[in-house]
Amino acid sequence: MQQVVELAQQLVKLRGTAADHELLAQAYAVNADYIQAQRSLEEAMRLDPNNALYPQAMQQLQQVLGRSNE
Repeated sequence: MQQVVELAQQLVKLRGTAADHELLAQAYAVNADYIQAQRSLEEAMRLDPNNALYPQAMQQLQQVLGRSNE
């Protein structure tokens, strides 16, 4: 699954849209790199603050982070 992260990182470097950052966040989350997932999702929200899906994804990620810190 690390290859997916690498491909998503390349996409962010090439294009860098909010959707690209959100995809990278998903790839990080699948690889249990929740801190990087949060950073990527924050960037997606910064780039596209009107996208209602990104705050929902952040809420889900925060739930995972809360459980993983217990």
